[in-house]
Amino acid sequence: MSNNIGENFLEAKKYKEALACFIVSKDIFTKLENPNVEQYELNLNKLEKELGEKAFEKLLTR
Repeated sequence: MSNNIGENFLEAKKYKEALACFIVSKDIFTKLENPNVEQYELNLNKLEKELGEKAFEKLLTR
């Protein structure tokens, strides 16, 4: 669910919120041993591609 919300934030160009949702999703999926945890990586890749590497790294350090 957080992952889908993150995708909505990504589409709305609310990158900080999208990143937060993706991270929460990864934590939840990992704890539940959900096989869809790979979706987290795909969404992070989408976010990085949209922002560019430098802006993405800056967002990660906030």
